[in-house]
Amino acid sequence: MKRFVTVLAALSLFVATMAPSASAEHPVYGWTISASNTDPYMNWGSFSFGLLILKLWYACDENDGTLGAEFDIVSMNPNNVILEFVEKSGFVNHGSGTTLLLQVGECAYAPINVMDIHVFSTVPGQYCFAPSSMNGWKQAVDCQEPVPEIWPIQWIGYSNDDNPPCNKKFDGCLKQPVAVEDGSWGRIKSIYR
Repeated sequence: MKRFVTVLAALSLFVATMAPSASAEHPVYGWTISASNTDPYMNWGSFSFGLLILKLWYACDENDGTLGAEFDIVSMNPNNVILEFVEKSGFVNHGSGTTLLLQVGECAYAPINVMDIHVFSTVPGQYCFAPSSMNGWKQAVDCQEPVPEIWPIQWIGYSNDDNPPCNKKFDGCLKQPVAVEDGSWGRIKSIYR
């Protein structure tokens, strides 16, 4: 418990007093929104009306780990409403609504399913990472001792409107999203004849 309080105090102080690090070379912190409990890169899906449960993943890092992150998640279509976040894997959201100020007690390493995103979906749409409404950041905090540093994140959103998911900077450890089409095994085999 003492380490948790110390980490939370350091994270709060650091985030409140420091701007994101600016460097040509920096660690990669990749976040995704997926439809899968097991695959952080299932960033495409078919539309269905009603409750949509998406997954926020801390998808990849370069063995640096994270103590937390700050960004917002938004629906690009105002007809689809993000209802709530359900935290997992020891992550706690100190933000509110669609504002995420995530913190975890011990250094977390990717890939890890951080939370469920509950959406009331009425039309096809996209769900994207956005700058935090608190201070305009999209960032992750590393596990560096004794003072953690803040780094920009890479990200892939989620799409069920036949367009590629919104994304930022596919390099480092992030994979390109792959579109999935409905089709029978016979149709797929015929492509290669």
